Amino acid sequence: NMADAAGTVNVNISAVAKVEKYGSTTYVGALADAFTEGNSGATVTLLSEVDLGSNYIGIRGSSTFTLDLNGQTVKAADYGAFNILGGSLTIQDSGTGGKIESSNITIKVNSGTLSIKSGTVSGYWGVEISGGTVAISGDAVISGGDTGLRVTDAGKATLFGGTFSGTAAIMANNYGSVTLKNLLAEGYAYHRNNLPVTKAEGWVDSNTWGEVSLDTKATLTGTVTVKKCNHTGEGVCEYTHATSTTTHQQTCLACGKKWDEENCSYTNGECACGSTLAVTLPDNLDLTYTGTAQTPEVTVMVDGTAALAVNTDYSVAYDNNINAGNTAKVTVTGTAFTGTFTLPFTIKPATPTIAWESTTQELAYTGNEAMITAPKATGVNGTQLDITHDTGPCQFSYATQGSSEFTNGLPINAGTYTIKAR
Repeated sequence: NMADAAGTVNVNISAVAKVEKYGSTTYVGALADAFTEGNSGATVTLLSEVDLGSNYIGIRGSSTFTLDLNGQTVKAADYGAFNILGGSLTIQDSGTGGKIESSNITIKVNSGTLSIKSGTVSGYWGVEISGGTVAISGDAVISGGDTGLRVTDAGKATLFGGTFSGTAAIMANNYGSVTLKNLLAEGYAYHRNNLPVTKAEGWVDSNTWGEVSLDTKATLTGTVTVKKCNHTGEGVCEYTHATSTTTHQQTCLACGKKWDEENCSYTNGECACGSTLAVTLPDNLDLTYTGTAQTPEVTVMVDGTAALAVNTDYSVAYDNNINAGNTAKVTVTGTAFTGTFTLPFTIKPATPTIAWESTTQELAYTGNEAMITAPKATGVNGTQLDITHDTGPCQFSYATQGSSEFTNGLPINAGTYTIKAR
């Protein structure tokens, strides 16, 4: 009797995603069913791969959703996968390899907000922002066969991380309201090969396409990663220096950080900012021993145009500046700048006043140099100098009486001589 027969059958109801909201979990067989107004505030977690075909999912009004890719893939064609027309969508990947891909603009943001924390978004254009705001952070990957991230019209974005690639990895479109620098979160920079990027490609003028700064509406090509800026690398930072001053300010061209104004630091007369400092003594300096310290005035010029003031911009110290010789020096140490400069100068010996007690001396022949009675020598400040025929600061020369030719030293042979002391 077939009417009394009993049996069982296995039924498999598949779900592509689960929807969690306020502690309640439901399941959907079509991903679009998860993004309804009634599910606003929910976290939608993919359970399997989803192919949207030529359809797309729209986020509108004030609805708020979090999409967890969970290592799965969302595919779309023609119109892309998501169109943000209002509300808020956060994309993350709690699994490995989660991605959203299409052959068109994979995610288009017209209004509202989009946050991509992880996962991959790829397409002809990965993400296009023409309105609303977008935040990209963490290890999110945005790639495009043509453009990874395109910002145009009134669109805005803040980049806290992410890797971007494409013929144009990131494009701040000429019709947009932001520059490439505007897209970066404070303290972040674009990087290639772990080095901060300071230049992009764009219109140099109305006829020339070439290298431009990040402060323009321009394009970064290839692959770039956004991460915290370390301000290192050749040409990454530059100095701004006002001519005739001893201060400058450093700016990072990659992230826009500006340091506080600081004093110039001079090495061999040059600062990294391009400022120059010259310390000089008078060209006609001619010093003679006086028995007291000699302090010739120095001139300190910055950038060849402005003289600095002693005791205001710098201090001066002298050393070995009393005695005759070439060991005297003056040292200038900056107070309005960093740096020390040392200049040597020479003090010439003073010429003593020489006076003979008698104009005639009678000596006996000895076969040696004549042991004359030396003249008295008076140095500076009335100091008496000890002189004998063979010691002291004087040099003697002699000439045979009637001759004008003098020979250094003192005479030995008998005769009448004229002795000269100097």
